[in-house]
Amino acid sequence: MQSNAFRSSRVPLWLNVANAQRRLGFGTAASQALVASLISDKANAQKAANDDEDTSLPLGKSLKQYSTLIWWTLGMSIAILYGGFDSVILGSINSMDPFKEAMGEWGLNDDPDPAKRKEEWIIPALWMALWDSIGPFGQIAGTALGGWLLDIKGRRFCLLMGSTIGALGILELFFADKPNNKEYRRIMILIGKIIQGSGIGIIKMGTITYMSEISPTTLKGPIMGFIPTFTLLGQLIGAVVSFFMEKQTTSRGYLIAIGSQWLVAAPPFVMSFLLPESPAFLLLRNDKIKATASFRRLLGPTHSAQAAADKMARTMDEESKNTTAVTYLDCFKGSNRRRSLIVMFAGSVEFLFGLGLLSSVSTFLPQLNMKSSMALLFLIGGIVVGLIANSTSSWMLSHFARRQLLTTSFVAAATLWGVMGFAGIKQFEWTGWLAGGLCTAIIVVCGLGCWPASYAVIGETSSLRLRSKTVSLGSLMNNLTGILGNAVMPFLYQPDALDLGAKTGFIFAALSLIGAALSYLFVPELKGRSAMEIEHLFAKGVRSVGSSKWKDAHEEMPMRYMGAV
Repeated sequence: MQSNAFRSSRVPLWLNVANAQRRLGFGTAASQALVASLISDKANAQKAANDDEDTSLPLGKSLKQYSTLIWWTLGMSIAILYGGFDSVILGSINSMDPFKEAMGEWGLNDDPDPAKRKEEWIIPALWMALWDSIGPFGQIAGTALGGWLLDIKGRRFCLLMGSTIGALGILELFFADKPNNKEYRRIMILIGKIIQGSGIGIIKMGTITYMSEISPTTLKGPIMGFIPTFTLLGQLIGAVVSFFMEKQTTSRGYLIAIGSQWLVAAPPFVMSFLLPESPAFLLLRNDKIKATASFRRLLGPTHSAQAAADKMARTMDEESKNTTAVTYLDCFKGSNRRRSLIVMFAGSVEFLFGLGLLSSVSTFLPQLNMKSSMALLFLIGGIVVGLIANSTSSWMLSHFARRQLLTTSFVAAATLWGVMGFAGIKQFEWTGWLAGGLCTAIIVVCGLGCWPASYAVIGETSSLRLRSKTVSLGSLMNNLTGILGNAVMPFLYQPDALDLGAKTGFIFAALSLIGAALSYLFVPELKGRSAMEIEHLFAKGVRSVGSSKWKDAHEEMPMRYMGAV
């Protein structure tokens, strides 16, 4: 599709050149300058036309056209496995009998059911709470540090640093059972979780930032949708490893589970040497030659690396009119304030649709009189269907608007949570089964909609100059809301607390409706928009409601001498 200015002209270029030469004289300097200008205008108009055409490519053709880039992003996505795998492994070893013996005390459990009370190895509740609450703060520290390091040392360095720190954390966890004093063992587990979480936070920051920077407009949503997909894949692999290691009756089981994390920490380490540096980082350092070389490796021989570097440089120059510095404080100045708040909202989407409860159904469903073994199957089944749903999100994100996916899936999730809440008003034998089925349905609905769409919003909303800082703010909000959910969740349904049971669904129905309202009122439609268009949208303060109809009145390529010929 050609630009409007060029499309409106019905005069072919050769006729414009001939007329100009006839008016000004063949071979004169003025004639030659005008001919060169007309040809340059034609080339610029054609380049703009090609850029416009790029945004309208269907998914299949985009994947074929950017096949080299897709392989790079798939390689980067393996780093996302690490976080999902880690969360399952470190959670599951707490229930392994040899680990409880190594870290716990012998005593009578406090199960509210007298028939289930017995003497066994019990890890003190204080240490369980510390591991689950303070441990994740390491990831927050890593996220904040990563947002700062990305613009100083680059994306590759952060992958190298994060994987190295993570490996050291795993080493700490692996040897935590060696001291004779169990208090020292527990302290080592806590320190290991904090160190490893810091490494994962840095890796996650580098990966999300890098993928969002290099993705073309047509593939921005599908590529960012890899993040929840590979997170779930990591959780599934972790669940399988935990399932087989749980049968071990010696320390070998939990040591193999802990040591297996080195295997998923290795890919980001290797990628830090193979990956070309982010062109956006190189342009921030005013190194356009290396940025062009980086694009050449990322895009392959079928694309113009120079044109890609020029386009990114123009966008960053436009952004620099509103933001000259690159600090966290600048994320809350001018139009960037709105962009940062939207990214922070997107980071809290998982909390709003209830991912915390959906991830702990193996603990939640037994409170509704379901056997623990069946509850574990619901957990694994939920991971599998969530993985399938998120795998198809690439198609959804390329065909449906972000606002549409967010609002409709939030409303659908609220409806399903509401059904669960009403089912819990009077509990029956089948209530647990209904709740399990509804949890699975919610995972499917959100896996097709708001979950991957939230990462697309994170990748599209922030400016290129402030990308690492803004993504860091979104990740911080994701971590903080996750910690809040993990801390509050047990008090909602445990028998010795509020004991809401299935009525917990009412709380998440309300949160999902809040998510739908915020999505409708405050998230503008960015699907199919270039970075330059998005910059103009926020600079002009376009309202979110109705933003899908907004068109950027960008300056067209001029046909300066059309009237003179």
